[in-house]
Amino acid sequence: MDGILIETEKPVSELSCTARWAVEAELCVTHRVDYKVLDYEFDAASDNMILWHACSEGLGGWSNRFPADKERPVPVAAEPMMEVVVRNVDCRRASADTIQSGWIISRHEIFVMPTIERERILQSKFDDRIPTLATAFRLT
Repeated sequence: MDGILIETEKPVSELSCTARWAVEAELCVTHRVDYKVLDYEFDAASDNMILWHACSEGLGGWSNRFPADKERPVPVAAEPMMEVVVRNVDCRRASADTIQSGWIISRHEIFVMPTIERERILQSKFDDRIPTLATAFRLT
C-alpha cells in the first residue's frame, strides 16, 4: 500500500505523523510531518499531490484543488519525504533537518493540503496502491 487511510467522524484541521526507521541496523532516524488542512470544502485530504489535479471526465472529471495563491510545486520536492543521506542538491525542500556525521537523523516537515472529494482516493485511476476503506483506521 502507498500510505494509510484514516476515517474520522468529524473534520480534522491538523494531524501529525511520526515514523522511525533503523538504517543499516545501526542508526535510528525520525521523520515527523505536521499536516494542516486548508479548507472544509470536501470530505477528504491527501498528501498525494497527483490527486489534486483537474482531470478529464474519463479520469473522474475532478476540478483543480491546488491552492490558488500558491505556485504548483513538483510533488517530489513538496510531498513529505524522508532521506538519510545529505545531498548537496537544491530541491527546495522545506524541512528542518538534524544532521549527524553526514546522516539526516531527524526531519520535521509541515505540509499544507486542500480537501478533496473522497472518491478521488477511493476511485483513483492513477494508483492501484492507494488504501481502500476496508483497510482504513477508524477514529471516533
